Amino acid sequence: MSRFKKFLAAAGGVMLAASVAPAQSPVFGEPSLGFPNGKVVSAGPSLGGNPPAALTPPVSATTLPVMSAMPVPGQPTYTTGPTPGTAMMSGPISESQLTVPPSTTGLVPGAVPGTWVQSPLMANATDCCGPVGAHGPIGWETYIRSGPSIPFGRGLLADAMNTGWMTSIGSKSLFFDRDGTAAWVLDPHLTMTYNNGGPDKLGFLRRVGTSGRNGVEDIVTVRNVLRYSVGLGGGRDWYSNLPGFVGGRWDAFYSYGVDGGGRWGTGHVDYQPITDPDGYRRVHDVFGQTYVGAHYNLNIPMGGWTFVTGGRVEVGYTFSDLYPTGGSFWEVNFLFNVGVRY
Repeated sequence: MSRFKKFLAAAGGVMLAASVAPAQSPVFGEPSLGFPNGKVVSAGPSLGGNPPAALTPPVSATTLPVMSAMPVPGQPTYTTGPTPGTAMMSGPISESQLTVPPSTTGLVPGAVPGTWVQSPLMANATDCCGPVGAHGPIGWETYIRSGPSIPFGRGLLADAMNTGWMTSIGSKSLFFDRDGTAAWVLDPHLTMTYNNGGPDKLGFLRRVGTSGRNGVEDIVTVRNVLRYSVGLGGGRDWYSNLPGFVGGRWDAFYSYGVDGGGRWGTGHVDYQPITDPDGYRRVHDVFGQTYVGAHYNLNIPMGGWTFVTGGRVEVGYTFSDLYPTGGSFWEVNFLFNVGVRY
């Protein structure tokens, strides 16, 4: 029993000595970087060397920064809690708290090891380059139009041509306004128009053939007129109530617009000599045309694109020498339109 008492006495002495012994010297950290306001921005274990001067204020678990994502004004941030390895949420930070004071360490302000800082360009990123264009998106609408073409006016061609058929294909560029309810339009396109002729209108066509028959005029009728052209127009489209660009709405809506422009092309007229039932004469020439038009369409959104269908009325005037004396004429086109906007 006396030996057991001696053992307990010895153990109690050891525990008492340990409780009053000075704490083990901490591991010295490498010299820390700090701003003039005294906030520690980096601290870590030293691999060797003499202990640094005392830090002011002393480093503790509550002053060490937490390496986290870039702070955002108005959003809560996380800081080190009272116990190492834990975190606690602090309130929203302001723009002033993101301001980095001048560094006394020789480093560029903001380029501090172990921290993330917000770029000055991100403070007002939406105004970096300013508004562009009309502030709205640019869309494209590819279409095909087809329908009857009715000529009228004075001259052999206007009198002799029957109602024909016009087909046009193009791709409009739509420069939308900010709210998307209207757009300026640039419309490059190609056209083809065919008109049959009638035998009841007579004309005189000077023949160009052998030298012995130059200057001889044939009495002819118009068999047909065929024209091809490339055109460029501009105008304005409007959309009912809500944005007309793709993705701006999800229910069917209507649109309408007006435009005008010019065309340049080539064509030919086949004439029938009344003295030669099996032959024909052909006159080939270039022509120009001006036009104005109006359209009304139904738009059906399909997700990433919009189906467009509707009608168009167009009035044009053709300048030509397809018939030497009276080759210019008016025409009205009633066109059915099918297209895709994207």
